[in-house]
Amino acid sequence: MLDYTIHYCKWHDGSKAHYDRMSAFYRTLLGDTVLASIPKRARILDVGCGQGLLVHALLAYGFQDVHGIDLSEQQVSVALEQGLPCKAVDVEYIHSLAQTYPGKYDVIFFMDVLEHLAKDEQVRILHSMYCLLSSGGKLILSVPNANASFGLRWRYIDWTHETAFTEHSIEFVLLNSNFREVTFLPFEFRTRPRLAFIPRKAVLFWVLLKIFRLMRRLEAVAELGPEGWRVPLSLNLLVECVKTDA
Repeated sequence: MLDYTIHYCKWHDGSKAHYDRMSAFYRTLLGDTVLASIPKRARILDVGCGQGLLVHALLAYGFQDVHGIDLSEQQVSVALEQGLPCKAVDVEYIHSLAQTYPGKYDVIFFMDVLEHLAKDEQVRILHSMYCLLSSGGKLILSVPNANASFGLRWRYIDWTHETAFTEHSIEFVLLNSNFREVTFLPFEFRTRPRLAFIPRKAVLFWVLLKIFRLMRRLEAVAELGPEGWRVPLSLNLLVECVKTDA
């Protein structure tokens, strides 16, 4: 089994301060668009939880029934040191769970995981998640965006990545996994700083992002025509899917 901490320790040091920073990040990323509509008693599973950063954030946000699973024993051991409800599982766990307890969860998070799977496994695991969701339940997932300026870097930054996605290819996979309601949500690592009128490093980076993102947008329109206005350019794609009975 590969030691995933060799890669992820470059960004996640396992400290309480880092967990708190990531909680703030997830609150900004998901608070208004995703979490605000989820009941605090919802049954939530984080698939590919790693060190439990999102699990910690969800518990801090007030959710009461949150669990995480991951293939990496090394990553999960860090989560357990923080007292988080995470456990290491094998590759068949999610499929067995779906067969034994269909409809067990109201929300499943699948953040930055699908790109690690071979194509023949992607539809299989998404279909198992569909079965695990209750009627009206939600799947929230993020994947590397091949449209981004640094999409190729994002694709190959992790040796275990198998692919990256455009908005069309991720929709294709989800629709072939029985999901029917697919909504793309904003995903930005860098957001408008507070008091943006005060000159400082954070403001400079934000302004540069806006300038270069505009240049990419114009390039997209020049290359693709009107479709270029709709192409998502962020590093990741964030998608919400709802399980419907139809």
